[in-house]
Amino acid sequence: MQLIYVYIAQRNHSTINEVNMKNMMTFLCLAVLSTPTFAGSVQKVLYGKDDRQEVSSYPNEMFQKLAQSVAGRVSKYDLELEQGSESSNAILDSIRELRELYSSLGLSFDESSLTSTVSTDAVATPGSFYKYSAQTLGDRINACSEERFTKQPTLMSCTGFLVGKDLLVTAGHCMTSNFDCSGNKWVFGFTEGIDKIPSNSVYNCKEVVSQEQISLPFIGTTDYAVIRLDRPVTDRAPLKFRTSGKIRSKADVLVIGHPLGLPLKIADNATVRGTFGKTFNANLDTYGGNSGSPVFNARTGLVEGVLVQGAEDLDYQGSCTASRSENGKKEVIYKITRLKALQKLHKQGNL
Repeated sequence: MQLIYVYIAQRNHSTINEVNMKNMMTFLCLAVLSTPTFAGSVQKVLYGKDDRQEVSSYPNEMFQKLAQSVAGRVSKYDLELEQGSESSNAILDSIRELRELYSSLGLSFDESSLTSTVSTDAVATPGSFYKYSAQTLGDRINACSEERFTKQPTLMSCTGFLVGKDLLVTAGHCMTSNFDCSGNKWVFGFTEGIDKIPSNSVYNCKEVVSQEQISLPFIGTTDYAVIRLDRPVTDRAPLKFRTSGKIRSKADVLVIGHPLGLPLKIADNATVRGTFGKTFNANLDTYGGNSGSPVFNARTGLVEGVLVQGAEDLDYQGSCTASRSENGKKEVIYKITRLKALQKLHKQGNL
């Protein structure tokens, strides 16, 4: 904790064309705040060697294809349509400047306060692309030299996966407020080397169908959300998931998601270490940003659960930050069979 200066933004209640975001900051005050974390703030970690791999180089084509149905959550202020309106793009530029300023001061910029007065959604046209703004992993965590993927962007804050034509599942702690729905977009197919995102891969959250986040001693963890996207996904297949029974102990599993907000990664070479009511544990190599990732049965390709919790993932080593390595069994996966809203939709044939 430390004393720092905080810029307080004054909102203008005029129309979009009258908003001058570059003059938003009107005064300074002192505040005591802590350093922010990923929106999916549950920590994750490495077990043994780092088993994260790029989707394009993963040796199993089945999981390469399944990865196409995994999406990342990104703030809508980090995306800008190449063919967007001038007013929307100017506002987005100003919001990005404010966020960078807050970040340099160790603050978290609360974008939810902007949604009631500022519209930033430009209309996407067929064939258009989104540009994005994101720090590299090296810059974001001040990575040590041995850390992997340091030149790649950290755009995503959570992971989700397609289960119906317009339905997506993620962790409950990734969807705790209306702003988590309205203030973010979901991007499919964000893999290594993409410098701009096709607009037909970007979706808005239309509504939260069901959400729960509970973690109590002796009772266990419930942590999931089912959201409806703003339109059907026509170029990717919904993932198949277990609807009965349970995964056995020591079964091989893998995870697909956005560790530390990075482009999609597949992490395998993991096994189920134990099952506990609504959850099971596995030694998966995951991080913040992986929250909401689908955990697959490596043999069948079925989704067995949603990644929701884990051990601390990063270790500050004096002058830089590195991945922490452990040999335990702390990654917690919420069983897909215990996700009642999803199982009900499946039984009704509404997926």
